[in-house]
Amino acid sequence: MNVFVGNNKMWFFVVLSYFALLVQLFLIVLSVAAGLYYLAELVEEFSVISAKVIKSTILLTLFIYLCLFLFEELPNSLIITGIVILLLVNHYFAFSYFSSVYYPFTQVLAFFTICLWLIPFAFFISLSANENVLPTIAETRPLLSVIEVQSLHNHIYGHLMDTHYDQWVGQKCIKRQDVSQEIKSFESKSDVMFESEYLFKRVGVLCLVLSKSRKSSQAVRLTWANHCNHVIFFGPFSDRKIPVIKYPPASTHVSFCHSFITAMNQFSGQFDWLFIAYDETYAIIENLRHYVAPLNASSLYYLGRAVKHYFSGVYNAADSGIVLSRGAVERIAKAFSNETVCDLNFIEGIGSVSRNFEISLALILGRFGCTPVDTRDLRRRGRFHAFPPERQLVPGMISMFNSYWRNGVFLSSNDEHCCSDKSITFNGVLPAAMYLTEYLLYHMSIFSTHNNPLGLGNKPPPYSSYKYNLKSWHIWPIDPNLILVNTLPQKSQRFFSPLSYKAILVVD
Repeated sequence: MNVFVGNNKMWFFVVLSYFALLVQLFLIVLSVAAGLYYLAELVEEFSVISAKVIKSTILLTLFIYLCLFLFEELPNSLIITGIVILLLVNHYFAFSYFSSVYYPFTQVLAFFTICLWLIPFAFFISLSANENVLPTIAETRPLLSVIEVQSLHNHIYGHLMDTHYDQWVGQKCIKRQDVSQEIKSFESKSDVMFESEYLFKRVGVLCLVLSKSRKSSQAVRLTWANHCNHVIFFGPFSDRKIPVIKYPPASTHVSFCHSFITAMNQFSGQFDWLFIAYDETYAIIENLRHYVAPLNASSLYYLGRAVKHYFSGVYNAADSGIVLSRGAVERIAKAFSNETVCDLNFIEGIGSVSRNFEISLALILGRFGCTPVDTRDLRRRGRFHAFPPERQLVPGMISMFNSYWRNGVFLSSNDEHCCSDKSITFNGVLPAAMYLTEYLLYHMSIFSTHNNPLGLGNKPPPYSSYKYNLKSWHIWPIDPNLILVNTLPQKSQRFFSPLSYKAILVVD
């Protein structure tokens, strides 16, 4: 039986349909926005891979245009404007042609999607790798509350916020006294030993660098790697100038195992601490020595930036650098007993290992009760950083959707309070920025009343936010003939240049 519904009874359905349409549009926009955020996060985390994907997409599009020119009867103007990437002009020719010549809708959509829209979309998403283009959160107060809540649970991992370096220095019967900039700059230094040189001889650091590109590895070799006691490079290529030993790719468990065994065969017994980092990381080795000097290298220490994984637990991320004591290295050496073990997917006494070497290290050391600890300073500012300085310091430069907030165990804020004065590593530093950072930290000297009591030089600006005690110190051990000097700030304390006098990079 048919039921007739008068017009005066249909107004509610009309209103409901319009409301449903608005809900559908909102959900579509929300889905697109969520997809853009996720893609932006992937680009931020895998910028090198993203660059390769974009390059491959461009080459693929050019190949498609070539095929269209050879096998289809499209106008030459449409092909040429597409090859030279005249986006607006190409759209005009495309709309003009397809509106006058019939093609199935699927073919028209395929042309617009692959040949016109794919590359611009990829470039738009890639902007988030270097600039804050997509929406982010600049206000960090909610994130600070997350840190405060999380800090209540951090005790289960332990911490090494303060290694009590001053107490360790006091136990060495060393006394400190001010010294002027004039004495440091112009008097004879034959009877002076800088504090960083003292630590260089007392705290041996082997730097194991995992190379990704020749340019980055060369920058590391000419900058912070010079401050290590020993350094060795491993990567998917061979380079005698750096030099780099070929083990492709070094980030996997198998390749890292081979690299580790090679490094131990070459430098066994010649270091106290092993520092593992990628060639995209900038490290201040003097601050590393300052941090670990009071610790017993024969004990088990596994230091870095702790992150959590749903299935693998907590481990230190290699992108921020991993520091292992001699005792921890010995435990790993027993697990990596020979080259044959490296090719297996399990280790005797440990069990199955992850393809990711960072997780494998955590599994091995976890069997001995050695787990990641809180390496932030007493003000909960990080020492091992996941991003370059400018991104850590500027509020909002780290997207609220970035895995940094989701996976980090011991978080620091994204503002001027992010980074410890004694920071050790920054990740994602470009080669040019490495050279600049090396110059600013180790070679540029600020001549002011801060470091010369005679009042010579320019007066410093009236800082209000930061009140650092920029003093210089003489250090006298029991032997009066030996003088140790720690100058802040000062010139480079590597021994390759007779004009380099910079020591430890610590602001007390």
